Amino acid sequence: MSKKLLIILAVIVLAFGGLLFFAPKKNQSAKIGVWHPSEGAQHFSSLTAPHAPYQSNPPTSGPHYVEPAPWGVSPT
Repeated sequence: MSKKLLIILAVIVLAFGGLLFFAPKKNQSAKIGVWHPSEGAQHFSSLTAPHAPYQSNPPTSGPHYVEPAPWGVSPT
């Protein structure tokens, strides 16, 4: 065998092995996330208004302030 053919075969074997190693396992793809029932979409009257704790972190629904947060990094 020529040196060029051996290099090509080595690359093919390594690529195939990498695909097998990084392929998703069957038991890992069965459940992607957790479903939470909707908590509604009520609006707060102020940022300090009390409310019940959210069911998930980060919250996926529930009470929120009317205006979106300003763009950028929050100091709190």
